[in-house]
Amino acid sequence: LMSLTSRDAPQINISEIERLHTLVTAKTFDEAAVRKQTEKMAQEQVARQVEIARVRNQMYNLLTPEQQQILEQKHLQRVSDLKLLQMVDKISTSAQKPAVNE
Repeated sequence: LMSLTSRDAPQINISEIERLHTLVTAKTFDEAAVRKQTEKMAQEQVARQVEIARVRNQMYNLLTPEQQQILEQKHLQRVSDLKLLQMVDKISTSAQKPAVNE
């Protein structure tokens, strides 16, 4: 399955990255060209993510029900950890804001 992904998935296009770099470092900023280029690059990223999801789905469906349950538990733990980190970040960000004198 993994070899199918690497062979069939759209590869990162270095020339597209170079094109964006050229636009970013230009003497004048061309918003329309940057927008067009970044949208093109975003579509390529979407295609890569879809292919990765397809392979992950195929791999998931090869697991036994017990393995699927373990994977689900690990997923729930990861989500819980991320929510906790998000809360800590919000608290930390709030604490760093200067007090407003009234």
